[in-house]
Amino acid sequence: MATRQGKIPVAMDFNRSEISVSLNYNEKLEKVKEILRCSKYRRLTMLAKITIIKSLVISQLVYLLSPLCSNYNVLNEINDLLYTFLWNGKGNKIKRKVMINDFGVGGLKMIDISSFNKSLKTTWIKK
Repeated sequence: MATRQGKIPVAMDFNRSEISVSLNYNEKLEKVKEILRCSKYRRLTMLAKITIIKSLVISQLVYLLSPLCSNYNVLNEINDLLYTFLWNGKGNKIKRKVMINDFGVGGLKMIDISSFNKSLKTTWIKK
């Protein structure tokens, strides 16, 4: 399937320029925002919100974060989106470090996006 210029469209752009960052990340960020917007108006518990984040949102980002170089501005934006959804836009009520902890330590096993990104990168080293 060729475009008007005769080039075949590519799913991901591996260049390090700002244009490639916007091409790769903006589409997924919009999809993440849409998922969070649809779930925002439901009266969900904290664990249900964390489950939505882990199952619906993070699954959208795995393919994108695995091979590409890390853009920490985008990671911070994703992290802010997740915690804004978690706290209904009212600011953090519990420290993020505590939220990431296991249940036995008083946390809720919330995902840390930067640690998740690093773990995806290290799985590429094994392969």
